[in-house]
Parts: sequence; C-alpha cells; structure tokens
Amino acid sequence: MTALHLVIGITGAGKTARAVALAHRHHSPVLALDRVQCHTQLAIGSGRPTMGELQGTQRIYPIQRPVRSGPVTAAEAVDHLVHQRKSLNDAGVSTLVLEGGSISILHELAARHDWSDGATVHVECWLEASVTGHATRTADRVERMLGYGTPPADRTLVDELTDLWPDPEARRHLCEVIGYRELIDLCACEGLDPGQLRGQTARLRRAAFAGAVTDAHLDYAHQQRLTLAAALPTLADRSFEVTLCEN
Repeated sequence: MTALHLVIGITGAGKTARAVALAHRHHSPVLALDRVQCHTQLAIGSGRPTMGELQGTQRIYPIQRPVRSGPVTAAEAVDHLVHQRKSLNDAGVSTLVLEGGSISILHELAARHDWSDGATVHVECWLEASVTGHATRTADRVERMLGYGTPPADRTLVDELTDLWPDPEARRHLCEVIGYRELIDLCACEGLDPGQLRGQTARLRRAAFAGAVTDAHLDYAHQQRLTLAAALPTLADRSFEVTLCEN
C-alpha cells in the first residue's frame, strides 16, 4: 500500500525543511503542491528551494511553463499529482512526500478523493509557534528576496520582475502574484521602471517596498490559516492521521 506524507501549513512555517527530512527518512521524492513554483523564472519570489536547501532530495513540480502562459490551475496541479503518484507507484516507489501551502490546491485536495485513493495518508499541518516570530522571519525572508543580507543575493525578486517586464503577457500574470504585484503597483505610483530598483545603489529605494511585500505575505498566511481550519476536519473525516506542528 502507498503511504502519503502530506506536509501543509502557512508560508514560512518550515514545510520545506520538514518535507526534505521526510524524503531523507523514507528515501522518497517530494511532490510540490505549489502553482507559482511551476515557473522557473520566478524561483526567488515563489520561494522555490535551492539545491542546497533540498540536500540532495528529488523535488517534482507541477507542469512547468513560462510565466507568459500563466500558472497551472489547482485542478491541473492535483491531476499532475494523481499522474505522478501512479507513475512512481508503477516504478516501485511506495512512499511519497507531498508539500505545499497553496490555498487553491488545499481546497482541491479537500474536495477530491482520487489523489489519496488506496493510500494511507499522514497529514502534518505546520503553523507558527509565535505570531511575532513568524512576522520577523517573514520580513527577513522578504529582505533577502529584495537583495539585502551578507553577502548580497546573486539574484533577487527585482531581477526576475525586470527581466520579464518587457513581455506584456508575463506582466499581466505577475500582477496576480504576491510580491511582484506589490512591486508593480508601487512602481506605477512612483513612476518607476523595475530596473531602477536593481543593484546596490537602489537599496534605499527598495527599502520602501519591503513593508508592502511583507504585509502581503502575512495577509496570505492569514488566509492560509482560515483555509486550513476548514480543510483539516474534512481530511480527518477520511481517517487520515492529522498532526498539528509548530515552528
């Protein structure tokens, strides 16, 4: 029988690190439940784990596509999960780790049974141990995305936005993605081009944007908590083993 370890929770609560630990323990791949991480062009802003963070584990993403094509839908992501599970099971892989916090995908998992049919499911829901601590970690993460820290990041969210800015179709989709959306709105208000926010000389200007991006991530975490509160009873009713965890 297949064993599925479903690691869900709010942004910045340690889901990825926990998924990596489980992947090492069970010698299994991690299937990412994230719609925006399907875009390699948005690796920084989507929080896509680095090779170092993956520590040699295999991470499988939903259908990968360019930003100008838009993110996968939640239904497509779960369809991909069902397909990947069958392929891996046929190849002899009996334990899989599923990890993510996408609100729309959580709704889809709660509404569908095909992804878990015939499997034992262990659910870990990761939340913050301290609201203040979580807010601080989120602010630190956003600052790293924007190029702060020592040493400075080789690539930032601003670099990703600037590279995609000339493409009207990509820009249209970026207006719906947390972090990029706030930068685009603030650039419009200030009459700036994203390229003017690049490099060390623009550090002071980027600082004015950090608060808006942090607030957007914290608001999304609040929406995730509400979604999790509604989804967990549904998952528990299916005889899934559900554990609440804090970080």
